[in-house]
Amino acid sequence: FPRILIADKDQDSLEVLVELLTKAGYSAEVAESSEETFDKLRKGNYCLVLVELRTLDGLEITRKIRSGEGEGVDPCVPVVALTTRVFEEDRKKCFEAGMNGHLLKPIDKEALMEVVARFSSNGDRFPSVVLSTESQERIAHRPTVLTPGYDFPAHDQRLESYQEGGRILARLQLAIKAGNRVMIEQHGQALRRIANAVGAIQLRDQALALISAARKANMPGMEQLLCSMNDELERLRSQSLTANLDIDDEKKI
Repeated sequence: FPRILIADKDQDSLEVLVELLTKAGYSAEVAESSEETFDKLRKGNYCLVLVELRTLDGLEITRKIRSGEGEGVDPCVPVVALTTRVFEEDRKKCFEAGMNGHLLKPIDKEALMEVVARFSSNGDRFPSVVLSTESQERIAHRPTVLTPGYDFPAHDQRLESYQEGGRILARLQLAIKAGNRVMIEQHGQALRRIANAVGAIQLRDQALALISAARKANMPGMEQLLCSMNDELERLRSQSLTANLDIDDEKKI
């Protein structure tokens, strides 16, 4: 069964989450401290981490995961916040820390199943995960470049960020050819920050994977990721230009 790690101290919340996930065909495991969270992440292969924002400082846990401070932990593992409030400031903090989304407490079954289906690569194998037609449509049509609740910056700012991303990729290519892992990691971090700023989740995760590959001296992996990031950046540019044309057309009407 796909494994999901729940990092929380709230026993009532844990009981509900474990019951819902287990009935849906997932293996739900619990960590009640930051140390236990990282210990389990090192030992297990999880498709998703649900982390409480306040009782366990989920923001700091996520930052450590994404930065690679948690040695032996996959920096790209999906992380979703568990929180009792979702103000705009909270959403932005979650995104800046590297989270992939958030769930409001008390937990709603439909919302939980939607998140699990989205982030679990094996979610479609379990018929017990039954979503409403509305929820299925939301998953099918949701932009893959956005964290839920995050608003894109202005169009011109996005284009400028994409142009800077292209320049970083050119420098990355030179660093990879030279085998300079220090520069590869520096450029990867710069690209990760740009992706964070514009809500480009896939590009951000690719940058994190590149950083991880650089630390492991995985040259073939880095070259493959460079190609993937070039493709993703081009897709983002095209998407942004198309959106701008649509806006201009609407203004003319």
